[in-house]
Amino acid sequence: MPERILLGRILGAHGLQGEVRVRYFGDSPENIELAPCLVLGPEADSPELTKLNCRPGGRASEVLMQLAGVSDREAADGLRGTDVYGDAQALSPLPEGEFYWYQLVGCRVEDLEGRVLGDVESIWDAGGHDLLVLKDAQGEQLLIPTSREVLREIDLEQQLLRVDVLPGLLETKLPPKEEGAEQAAETGADTVTRKKRSRLTGAARKRRKKRAEEGK
Repeated sequence: MPERILLGRILGAHGLQGEVRVRYFGDSPENIELAPCLVLGPEADSPELTKLNCRPGGRASEVLMQLAGVSDREAADGLRGTDVYGDAQALSPLPEGEFYWYQLVGCRVEDLEGRVLGDVESIWDAGGHDLLVLKDAQGEQLLIPTSREVLREIDLEQQLLRVDVLPGLLETKLPPKEEGAEQAAETGADTVTRKKRSRLTGAARKRRKKRAEEGK
């Protein structure tokens, strides 16, 4: 089965003719607009529907979409909360030095001396720079920024990231939770890891914005 990437989530119905409101994940709706078919769920037997139409929505980070077989408001509203997936191979190619979030999840992280720090479980959008969430050998979760000063090398072929451990870097950890809440937190993190979003890293977003401004 092709690797599926989380592209967005259906928010509900729009109008009476079966259109759905979709919040897209990423910096632009390009990937969800270009996908000819979308899979409604992560399972192998999740339904795959042909996209008949996709147009800008009236709200930020939303598009309006018509899917084959969804012809009235009731059917559209029945898809509320459904995650929308696409084929990873169909994502728009990126310039050199830019990466999608899903490509970094699962990578091993080492310092510049080759000491293993952990594996990337998920990525947090922290505004300026995204944060890699690592789980180390002791089961603790570390937060590593993706700034160029810290994240020095990305080797997707080897599934390896190398970071410069600046003073205090490894002290940024997620706080421990009480026993009853800890399991819920671990389950939520696991879900985020499996739902790989088609989003650029924060540093890549800044570079893309700068290039666009320079081209004006």
